[in-house]
Amino acid sequence: MNISGNLASKFRRKQMNQVFLQSAMQISAEMKPDSVVLCTNSVLDETLLTELKEKHRLIMVTNDANRCLQLLDSGIAIEHYSKKSDVQEDLVRDIVFMLLNSKQITESSTILFLYSKNDWDCFSQILYLELGNIAEANYLKSLSSLTHIAPLQILETVIEIALELCREGREGKPIGTILVVGDHKKVLQSSRSLVFNPFKGYTIRERDILKQEVRDSVKEMAKIDGALVISDRGIVQAGGQYLDFRATDIQVGPGLGSRHTAAAAVSRGTTCMAVAISESTGVVRAFVNGEVFLQINPRQNSPIKL
Repeated sequence: MNISGNLASKFRRKQMNQVFLQSAMQISAEMKPDSVVLCTNSVLDETLLTELKEKHRLIMVTNDANRCLQLLDSGIAIEHYSKKSDVQEDLVRDIVFMLLNSKQITESSTILFLYSKNDWDCFSQILYLELGNIAEANYLKSLSSLTHIAPLQILETVIEIALELCREGREGKPIGTILVVGDHKKVLQSSRSLVFNPFKGYTIRERDILKQEVRDSVKEMAKIDGALVISDRGIVQAGGQYLDFRATDIQVGPGLGSRHTAAAAVSRGTTCMAVAISESTGVVRAFVNGEVFLQINPRQNSPIKL
């Protein structure tokens, strides 16, 4: 065991954290953010923390449950980041979403972030954010009202898959399809297979959309006719489904056809979110209760709650 090497590494991390905290003091004095968010598991310099806490609202984010307990009496707002996934996510975006959900910040907050994507014990990046200029803040706030359908992480992942289908497409064009998440038993009761179910016979783990390889499979299966049906736990139940729901009085707007009508109808007939991708424009529309709930144009990167 290289004890001296480990001690040297810990000392360097401690030094690095102090440098970043000192930089945060200078930047926050100039920019005056609403909150300073420290994403770390490390024990930080008490003097610098106290100074930051006196001048700014301080939020500590840790992915270590034990560290959360240690900080309970610190007088600092504490958040436990517990997201676990094989998919490489944008850490800052995920934490912004989490803080919005817990009401630690608002859509108009300005935030100074200290974090590292790969090492929760040593800061490596500083980022100043004005959430009022970030469309995703409103996008997540919209999805967070749908957690009766599925957990936020599942809803977000389904939207991300839809956006990837638009951007990656086929032969330079978006792939038109429908992704249905939530209330899968009722959805399948009123659906019929257009093709042999490509997900039949696989284990739950092999159908979990939080796994990158499953996301890739979903994107491949989206190329076949019919909708993909996903449970509220993020488990793909079936592909190639014809959604046979009554479309009486469904109005999806000018220029939108049978795919969007089917998505609206299934969302009205069940407790689900149905995401329809327009093959012609690439616009992603999420339907809830028979109406467009969220519309995203990935080319403009502009999520809009309707």
